[in-house]
Amino acid sequence: FYGAIGLIFAGLLIAGIAKPFFKDEVLSATVSEKGERCKSRDSCKYMIYTDKGVFQNTDSIINWKWNSADVYNDLKVGKTYDLRVSGWRVAPVLSWFPNVVDFKEVK
Repeated sequence: FYGAIGLIFAGLLIAGIAKPFFKDEVLSATVSEKGERCKSRDSCKYMIYTDKGVFQNTDSIINWKWNSADVYNDLKVGKTYDLRVSGWRVAPVLSWFPNVVDFKEVK
């Protein structure tokens, strides 16, 4: 029990220290497509394709985000959003994508 609490505390501490190293920005983008990218049956990420690039949509302890399924459902193809994204695009070696942390529809 105490080991689990220690791991949680350590994870939160590391997340707090690591957060400044992640690029955060807000950009206006139109969603052109959504999909899933799976490395294996149990390892999938929601992907959001826009006119401003490709983004992943995953839960993130660093950004206190736990609603990736809801975000994926609420983003609609053809609509424009102000997306708050965090992270870097690192390709092709690691195939990392910025993560959609939050969004607001542009009217």
